[in-house]
Amino acid sequence: MADLRPKTAPTVTLTGDAREATDDRPARRVDDRVGVAPGEQVGLPTGHRLADRYVIRRPIGVGGFGTVYEAEDTRLTKPVAVKVLNRSAATRHQIGRFHREAIAASQIGHPGIINVTDFGQDDDTNFMVMELLEGAELSELCERRGTLPPLEALEIVRDIAEAVGAAHREQILHRDLKPSNVFVTGSRRLKVIDFGIAKILADHLEVDGMTFEGQVMGTAEYMAPEQARGDADLDARVDVYALGVILFELVTGERPFSADSVAALMEAHRLAPTPLASERAPELAGAAAIDGLCARALAKDRDERFEGMQAFVRAIDEARASLRQGERRDGHAGRRRVTPARVALL
Repeated sequence: MADLRPKTAPTVTLTGDAREATDDRPARRVDDRVGVAPGEQVGLPTGHRLADRYVIRRPIGVGGFGTVYEAEDTRLTKPVAVKVLNRSAATRHQIGRFHREAIAASQIGHPGIINVTDFGQDDDTNFMVMELLEGAELSELCERRGTLPPLEALEIVRDIAEAVGAAHREQILHRDLKPSNVFVTGSRRLKVIDFGIAKILADHLEVDGMTFEGQVMGTAEYMAPEQARGDADLDARVDVYALGVILFELVTGERPFSADSVAALMEAHRLAPTPLASERAPELAGAAAIDGLCARALAKDRDERFEGMQAFVRAIDEARASLRQGERRDGHAGRRRVTPARVALL
């Protein structure tokens, strides 16, 4: 099993769409999503109290929609993360989207999904309260370590699929799955974060009649063909596709499609032939199970993909069994197994 433990591991505090290393210099992340524009930051000083409950300690990062702070919940006497919507983004539509993110994450109740505990408005400050995570993004760790062995990559993707499957059972589509939206905590658990453009299918969870029909939203590198077209009738298979891109990236070190522009990239997702993972990474030549998983998850026609995360998980388990059988045939039966949800990423 590959060890993704970085040579010098910074502690990273992350929630939603912001991150920061422990040198106290907030790192600004450029939001790479289609349909997202950054707004004016809201600067809250240390000691500022929100809703007569949350005391701001320090900023921990800036994202496309807001600034995230470490804060103290004075009622529960514990640290939390508070995400504050940028003022210039605080239109009725964006406030509704912010509210949607809070509802989506809080409704799921799965250990693999970031926990949102509160949402509100204090004067003109819109805020969301989340659990404070310590660790690093999956994208950062993979950049340090490169490609992953197939079994380890499958373990990671399986954990993500289980978490996102829980969201789907609550009629919530993430629509922006990517390695930077998967967080690896200090206890080596995976957390899916940032439901900022989630699509809520259940009528009872709708926020003020909001709709995204006809809008193309997401991250182009991970966007399913129907999402890139702006189709209105999206379903769980958009997340299946994005997770297929993540699996492809974990085992090959690159994404299946690249282009010079967002428009060209979205066209590639819609029309370009999908490469086999083994074509990009020759060391996967004997891992037909990986090629099969990626090919089905990345099918242009969503009817040819896994119908949902549960089916994806079953196929992953079959692929793991096939790969382990191949290892035994090759005389590697003594290799230590990866413990589910305890992948050694840190």
